[in-house]
Amino acid sequence: MGRGGEGAAVHGITQEQLTAEGEPARNVYRDLLRTIDGRHLVSDSPSHDGRWFRALVAAALDGSPQSDEGPPPLLDLVKVAWKLAIDCGRRPDIAWQKAELEAGLRFPQPHRAGPDARHNAALLRLIAGG
Repeated sequence: MGRGGEGAAVHGITQEQLTAEGEPARNVYRDLLRTIDGRHLVSDSPSHDGRWFRALVAAALDGSPQSDEGPPPLLDLVKVAWKLAIDCGRRPDIAWQKAELEAGLRFPQPHRAGPDARHNAALLRLIAGG
């Protein structure tokens, strides 16, 4: 698939829609930093999402001076969940399986940013015992 074809197939958003309705990368990155406000960024696919995140940062900062800190790191959901389970005194493998099942029942829609984020947040809350 050509540039944008893969994304359009997965997300249902065409390159034309992005051009007409999308925000400049600088605005998206600024809003992201404001939204996370020092919190961690967690991904269920950090190698894949990291590629897009690095592209966003590069486009947003295009020649602008970067802060000393640089962009926030993108953490792996599984590693975060397992550490959380251990910190809560739970077996990570069992906590993950139970939380994944429950979160999947609560948020069954696959691969959409909002439901995916709610699913992953629920997964971590369930592992933490909430």
